[in-house]
Amino acid sequence: MARTGSRRGSLGMIVLVLAALAAASSLAAGTAGAQIINTESQLGIELAAAQPVHSIDDDGHVVVIGEVLNLRDFPVTDVRVLVSYYTAESDEVAAESRIGNTILEVLPASGSSAFIVRSASPIPDIANVSVDLLGFTSSPTKPVQLDVGSPAATAFGRLDISGTVENSGPADAENPRIYALVYDALVPPRLIGAHTLSTEIPAGSSYDYEFSLPDYEQAAFVRIVAESDNITSDSADAPIDRSFAYSVVIQNIETVDSDGRIVSALHEGEPVYISSTIRGTAQGGAEYQYIVQIKSSTALPLVEFVGSSEGGLLASGIAKPLIEWTPSSPGLFFIETYVWSPEGVPISTPGPVALVHVR
Repeated sequence: MARTGSRRGSLGMIVLVLAALAAASSLAAGTAGAQIINTESQLGIELAAAQPVHSIDDDGHVVVIGEVLNLRDFPVTDVRVLVSYYTAESDEVAAESRIGNTILEVLPASGSSAFIVRSASPIPDIANVSVDLLGFTSSPTKPVQLDVGSPAATAFGRLDISGTVENSGPADAENPRIYALVYDALVPPRLIGAHTLSTEIPAGSSYDYEFSLPDYEQAAFVRIVAESDNITSDSADAPIDRSFAYSVVIQNIETVDSDGRIVSALHEGEPVYISSTIRGTAQGGAEYQYIVQIKSSTALPLVEFVGSSEGGLLASGIAKPLIEWTPSSPGLFFIETYVWSPEGVPISTPGPVALVHVR
């Protein structure tokens, strides 16, 4: 079991951004604090990066949602996860532990599945959680006989997802379930919601499904997958079409000094500013958050820094925000950019990504 440690960079900004992201879960009446995550491979399965998300539901129970990856070249089943819940008082001794399973019965080769584990009792003073993988068993291949087609997702007050599942094979779907998985806009994306719909899909028939969900404000796309006791489907993704009051575009990434002059050589321990040009069609004064996320270019990218800057578009619809970053180590880094509203709603597609070298 590996503990998450504090990341280098602006801790205050990291807390700000992660707190806004965690509010996306429709399960949350309030969001719990830090978490302990085991992401190491366990006999061929592992937790997806930056997973899971945990929150407190309306009854005070802690809900943990995450995603398990099957690293094997064969399908697996009975994938079990152990979730332990800690309070500030319990510290190293869990206040409660629960074992859960992935929502998909069979994870295909190199596939994945969400899991959702809810504490048996309310834990309103939750401090952190830990997630461990307990193992799996190999499984026969489940025939891919269901086709989820091309789903559609729109958000305007609520998140509405629709599409058609077709059973093109000779067998009736036994106890079929349709899953709508909701992901945020970070890279890699985080699973922030999972919803299930049960129905009937006889052989040679199709079913038109609809999900009408509370809006996940940070959601960027949804993934649809269907499975029954005897057959399954491939997955299909759909970007979320949002109707914004105004449109914002992020252009370019520059590294500059405090006077706005381009800095071409970055050095460890020397501050530099990250800047982009933001263009929008809103009237002057429209507020925004410019967010910069910087990752090291290692085999498993690690977040080096997260920072944000709030501002308002000028009457011309243009802004050039600055975020200060002091590299704490040399190497190659990816700079990612986002623009959200002050309430944490994405108002632009993710901006450019730049690769920089710190000496």
